[in-house]
Amino acid sequence: MYDVGARYGIHYLYTELVKHPNFSVIGFEPDEEEVSKLNENNMSGIRQTFPLALAESEGVRTIYITKHPGCCSLYPPNTKFLSNYLISDLFEIVDTISVKTISLDQFIAKFEVSKPDYLKLDIQGAEYEVLNGGQSALKNNVVGIFLETYLQEIYIDSPLFFDIHKLLTSLGFKLIYCQYNPSFGGEIIELDVAFVRDINFLNNEEDILKGVLFCLIHSNFEFAANIVRGSDIDEANKMAIL
Repeated sequence: MYDVGARYGIHYLYTELVKHPNFSVIGFEPDEEEVSKLNENNMSGIRQTFPLALAESEGVRTIYITKHPGCCSLYPPNTKFLSNYLISDLFEIVDTISVKTISLDQFIAKFEVSKPDYLKLDIQGAEYEVLNGGQSALKNNVVGIFLETYLQEIYIDSPLFFDIHKLLTSLGFKLIYCQYNPSFGGEIIELDVAFVRDINFLNNEEDILKGVLFCLIHSNFEFAANIVRGSDIDEANKMAIL
């Protein structure tokens, strides 16, 4: 799994997977101090963290540093919109820094690391950029995607859930999980969502098992079962998996 926005270590949903010897996580985090902490912390769940900002393309971008480090983004916070909520002070800009960016596909081509089966994206409004800059990986390698997204413009000009949903469904992914964050006074604005590759795009039994596992992690047992039922594997293996 590639963990893009790896601050604080692996997401709790994947803590059981980390115990499996064949599962590993590569992290991405532009904050070099945080990268050092993650690489030194054996309990983070991440095998290696790169001090890189993934985006749509290679270049130099501004990161807006906010009062709460978990709210930093390549997009400036929408202070006018956020002023309606109690958590608005967490998004206060305290600094800006320039960082080099690279796309997901460019990273895979440049570095000799395993290609991702799963993606986890939590980069405050820039998730669409990473997906759009990683279409080769999405078409050829990625089976499951877990990301944070928004229904409102928390960050100025950042793409929203609807843009992400349109892109991923066009690439053969299905939405299988959705959980809202109540931090905005209970209003449904921020979502954690998961997508799995459609059965028609799962090419072999290994990919089918990876798709099933991702569904189970996100508590969607029916979609997991349908992946197996709709596959071309023999009936004995189907029953064994089910």
